[in-house]
Amino acid sequence: MRKRFTFPALVLAAAGLLVLSELTYVQTSATLRGGIAWTEARMATARLMQLMTDVESASRGYLLTGNPDDLAPYDTALAELPGARHAVDEVLEQAGAEGRDTARRLAAATAEALAETEQALALAQAGQHEAAVALMRTGDTRRKMAALRNELNQELQRTARSQATSRVTLFDALLVNRLGVGALAVLSVLGLFVFMRQLFQQDRERNQQQADLARERVRLEDEVRHRTADLRELATHLQTAREDERAHLARELHDELGGLLTAIKLDVARMRNKLADQPDLIARLEHLNRNLNEGIAFKRRIIEDLRPSALANLGLTVSLQALCNDMSVRLEVPVEARLAEVRLSPKADLAVYRFVQEALTNIGKYAGASRVTVTLQPSGERAIVEVRDDGKGFDAAVARPGHHGLAGMRFRAESLGGRVTVDTAPGRGTVLRAELPQAPAPRPDLEPATAEARSED
Repeated sequence: MRKRFTFPALVLAAAGLLVLSELTYVQTSATLRGGIAWTEARMATARLMQLMTDVESASRGYLLTGNPDDLAPYDTALAELPGARHAVDEVLEQAGAEGRDTARRLAAATAEALAETEQALALAQAGQHEAAVALMRTGDTRRKMAALRNELNQELQRTARSQATSRVTLFDALLVNRLGVGALAVLSVLGLFVFMRQLFQQDRERNQQQADLARERVRLEDEVRHRTADLRELATHLQTAREDERAHLARELHDELGGLLTAIKLDVARMRNKLADQPDLIARLEHLNRNLNEGIAFKRRIIEDLRPSALANLGLTVSLQALCNDMSVRLEVPVEARLAEVRLSPKADLAVYRFVQEALTNIGKYAGASRVTVTLQPSGERAIVEVRDDGKGFDAAVARPGHHGLAGMRFRAESLGGRVTVDTAPGRGTVLRAELPQAPAPRPDLEPATAEARSED
């Protein structure tokens, strides 16, 4: 919960500092503008005071010397007075009612002082020099000029105080702004630290999760590999047990049932010799003998299906050729065999034989084919066996309950290091293909020893 609100709190604090900085900027701008206004007011007041001083000094100098050249500063100051008074009036107008009162007093005092000065100069220019001097020396004129100077000094002091206040306010605003910027910088660094820490924490958690997932994936892969190995071992055991059971059953049929059928056939032959003068019984014995021959042939076919003796005695190619011929008769379908010699272990020979046997059996049950081709050939270090038909085909992606022939083929091939592939589709036949590793070629230096061992046998 604390981590969830830390970053938003920093964002809000930064936003508050930005608002404070903006307000400080507005206040500083207003204070600065006010300070500039008070500076202008002070300058205008000082200028007005300077002009009135020039008016007084020039007029007194003229009255003392009578030189018209001394009136040049007077004329200059008199020409600039309207502009100076207007500037002072504009500044004081912004100060409200107090400023307007001050402006009226300054205007009245200035007008009175100028009026008496102009009157004294007029008397002097009219030749009444003593009257002009007397007018300038009267206390009223001095009092008016002193009152004007006092009014101007008070205005200068007031603007100075306002300037000082503006400076203090400006410095305070700058200090607040400086503190705000500093706090914002600190918060920015703190926010960056919190963000980087959370980012590092997220990266660490993500890496931890990925590591956990990787370990779990490795564990699951190991478990799947072990389970697959167990299943393959179990399938191999079941296949071996099945073949052992078939071999045992084949031996039982050959030894027990074969001996029994042979004994019956011998008994029938002896009875036939003894009943040679009874044609009716001879005919029945012939029928019985034919049935016995069919039973013996059926027994042999069952034994061959259970345990092909030709595979151990004659080899794989001969056994497959015999199987193809027998299945062609059974299925009433032409089975073409294209068989080449390959080097396989006994278990692989049996696997290939069962593969072809199962494929031909399935063709007879489901394919409805009119032609079948069985191919056995070497391909590098592997042996390729292929059973192709032109039957109905099927959808290999759809699981068919109760059909485990293909699964058995795959398990048998994979247990020997091979694989089985199926290429089929509804309406275009089926191609079953098995690949098994060939057995290593016999070493030439072992062939004489092998031949010698065989000769001793």
